[in-house]
Amino acid sequence: MKLLDTFIQRVTSYIHAKDARIFVAAELTQHIKQAQQTWIKKGLTEEDALKRAIAEMGSPATLGESLNKIHKPKVDWLLIGLLVTVMALSFLPLLTQTMFSPDLFMRKLLFIVLAIVLVISMMFLDYRKLQKYGYVFFGIGTAILLLLYLFPTAFIHGHPVFVISQLRIESTMAMPFYVIAWATLFHNRTNLFVCIGLFVTSLLLFAMNAQTVALFMCIVLVAMLFWCSTFSKKIKLIVTGIGFALGNVLLVFFGTTARQIERITVYFDPAEYAEGNGYYYLLLQNIILQAKWIGASDSMAIPVQHTNFVLASVIQSYGFVVAIVLVMILSLCVIRLLMVVLRVRDSYARLLIVGGVTIFWAQFVYHFGMTFGYLPIVTMPMPFISYGLMPTMLGAFTIGLALSVWRRKSLYVETYDHLDDSI
Repeated sequence: MKLLDTFIQRVTSYIHAKDARIFVAAELTQHIKQAQQTWIKKGLTEEDALKRAIAEMGSPATLGESLNKIHKPKVDWLLIGLLVTVMALSFLPLLTQTMFSPDLFMRKLLFIVLAIVLVISMMFLDYRKLQKYGYVFFGIGTAILLLLYLFPTAFIHGHPVFVISQLRIESTMAMPFYVIAWATLFHNRTNLFVCIGLFVTSLLLFAMNAQTVALFMCIVLVAMLFWCSTFSKKIKLIVTGIGFALGNVLLVFFGTTARQIERITVYFDPAEYAEGNGYYYLLLQNIILQAKWIGASDSMAIPVQHTNFVLASVIQSYGFVVAIVLVMILSLCVIRLLMVVLRVRDSYARLLIVGGVTIFWAQFVYHFGMTFGYLPIVTMPMPFISYGLMPTMLGAFTIGLALSVWRRKSLYVETYDHLDDSI
């Protein structure tokens, strides 16, 4: 076997990607042993059969260089280009006359730098190493929510936050950990009742922190990953049906409070509540009606124009054309992420990206629908474009996951497929 080990070592020395060397060594060993058995059946001794099998592989240098090209780490330059473009466009809301502030600009620049560091770090991280720590990531996300509920240092718009110096911890920081946790739990075929228990726990914590929007995103996240999991279609239909029924019961129960009834009424008849919450609906309607295709329209004071109403601010300050370009770039990001899902064979990788793109897509679509009056107004930022650390970092997290998967899409795939089949 020393002859075989020497040959494998010489071949793999030409492969630059360290992650690919183990995979290539295993595959070559398998092929050579199969060829060796064929020659043994033809009457050769074990040692002569091994020499003949290795000789059939050809020159170690030629074979190694060829395999190096096949297993070279991939870089999704299209997704990186879209990321750079959307990051550049994210400064637009801060460059308007009514919004420009050197302090806000520098903080936004800091957020972008941190996002770039996160993207690069995740791209070089082997995402498969996350697969062993599903419960750990769920625990981290849950710990964040418990911290906010038990030890809040302040409340912003009625939502608890925990502030440490310049760092502000909020409930959305739990979402990346939940993405990894649920992708791992479903991929590892965790017991269904355990999953239901963990799901209910996370929903209760979001509800206790008065995080309706985050609770909604958590439901969408788990539902999407559940339907992409390996549970049978029958189980998926039964669980979804029961969940939908219970959800409607809870919605009717909690939606009949005076506050919730007013929110629903405001959405359908904002003019009736023009002096209250209806004002925001009417403001958005006027901005859309008065906006130009190119250039600024009549300026109207927009509250939180750099966060929750950032798309409306872009439309008012730059016109529909710039807003359309912005929406198209974000849409292309979603489409590219979905293309990555379709082109990778690793089931765990697909679940990770589906989880990330679900959060990205939910924020993007809801913000768009809210701006144009199709959905009720809530605290929903637009990925990358809204000012703040989490709108930028959540988007960077999703892009970084996709780049990590794409970089390794030709590594270990067959090995992991065999493992999945054996479970």
